[in-house]
Amino acid sequence: MQLIFYEVEIWFDNMSDTDYVIDAMKKLNDDDERIVTQQVIWLGYARSSKPRDILISFLNHTSADVRRWTVRSLAQIGDEDTLESLVNCQNDSDEMVRKTAEWAVKNFPASATPSIDDCSMDDLDLLVQTLESGTDDQKILAIFAMAVLDWPHIELAFPHLLKALEEPNPEVRKKILEAINEGSMITDSKSYFFAIRDCLLDDNASVRGEAASQMAGFLGSGGGLWNKEAYDGIIKPKLIQYDESETHSWDTIRSVGFAFAESGGDLELIRKAMMMLHDIIVTNSEQS
Repeated sequence: MQLIFYEVEIWFDNMSDTDYVIDAMKKLNDDDERIVTQQVIWLGYARSSKPRDILISFLNHTSADVRRWTVRSLAQIGDEDTLESLVNCQNDSDEMVRKTAEWAVKNFPASATPSIDDCSMDDLDLLVQTLESGTDDQKILAIFAMAVLDWPHIELAFPHLLKALEEPNPEVRKKILEAINEGSMITDSKSYFFAIRDCLLDDNASVRGEAASQMAGFLGSGGGLWNKEAYDGIIKPKLIQYDESETHSWDTIRSVGFAFAESGGDLELIRKAMMMLHDIIVTNSEQS
């Protein structure tokens, strides 16, 4: 599957400050800490110097999570006037803030080092650690950040997100599904397909509903099918031919997608759709 490179940066390049940066800066005053942290993360990827002074003040925020992500974003923005403030954060009371500050100072400006190297891998490692051992809120923020990583780090993050679908909190599981639904996040369609399939029978209706929606999209219920390579080893070969005379085969795939789209989180409807799915996918005997 073709990977979309630097999707986030390109998206921001096509938007003016009034389109996004200023709006995000306003949301920094929100009472919901999670929303504040999300805006801090996105402002880092925007790499605009406009929020510099506000972000510097957030280095003294009462929340260690906000301080940590502010350090990371300031490193990405790369304004030299902020470097001294980042150096001081190496004495923060929170261990994760100190580690992030050490990374930021060592690799400042972070935007100048997009290739795979020690600093970038340390950055990814912080996210993985948070996903594995943080609080539920911290895990959700890590998931949000992973969804907007550059290549190749997004590819390395993908299996960690799939593994985290075993998390006991359904809200975390649902956020993971939402994150991996991004086109640039799905680096292995086969792993994605089976992870989504397993979530179709989740104990939580909202998680089932999200999984059903994504399975519907994978099977083309919205009109667009994935390329043939994405279906290899998943959908029966006879159904994924490009011959125009075989359009009814593609319609068969879409019909299963429609069944998932209409099921929502209803377990009985999902089970019926899964029976239809079984008829179009490659069985274990066919793989051997």
